[in-house]
Amino acid sequence: HHTVAGHVAARDAGGPVGRAAARPQLIDEYLDKVDEWVEHSAGKIRADKVHRKLLGLGYEGSERTTRRAVAAVKKD
Repeated sequence: HHTVAGHVAARDAGGPVGRAAARPQLIDEYLDKVDEWVEHSAGKIRADKVHRKLLGLGYEGSERTTRRAVAAVKKD
């Protein structure tokens, strides 16, 4: 009942219904580097290579998050 009440309140306020709030991720501060590496390699760099490079820079996130970020950068 709390979920339904939240959806009804969001709908009545004119906001999006059923969409999760965007939260900051560990990779956000490294996205410039990811973008640089993808651009420099003309989109050829693999996500596992990016992940290893990020670990060297102090990144503590998961490889799955890195794969998602690389895919998003390549798509753009």
